[in-house]
Order: sequence, then C-alpha cells, then structure tokens
Amino acid sequence: MPLISNLLVWAMLALGLAGTAQGADFVAGSAPAQRPANAPIIKQHRITPEALSKRLHGVTDPLPGNVVDAALAGA
Repeated sequence: MPLISNLLVWAMLALGLAGTAQGADFVAGSAPAQRPANAPIIKQHRITPEALSKRLHGVTDPLPGNVVDAALAGA
C-alpha cells in the first residue's frame, strides 16, 4: 500500500509541475482587456456563395428574412 501511495504522490507532483511549466510561456500583457494597437482589423466582411449555402443548409424555402440576415452577418 505505501508503494501505491508514493507513486500516486509522485504522479500528482509530476502533473502539477508539467501544468505549471506548460502555461508559463503565455503572458496576457499589462492590459489584457485592451486590443493591441497593431492588431489587424476586419473592415469589410465578404461571404462566398459556397459559405452562404453552407450556412443556409437545411433551411427550406421560403427563407425567412431574419435567417438570411443572420447568414450574411459578419464573422
């Protein structure tokens, strides 16, 4: 029984250290709620006819106006 307990403790310790080391490379910055100044901005969203047909798959005619508006909405 003590061998199993020791193995369990070592496994939990190893998993805890691995989780800490894995998340250490991510830094949100000093203002994580603000968008960076050099971040890309989508100015116009275009949808292809193939993407529109995918979004409207399963909707039968006549298409309700609000469904088409939702399908044409931006990303």
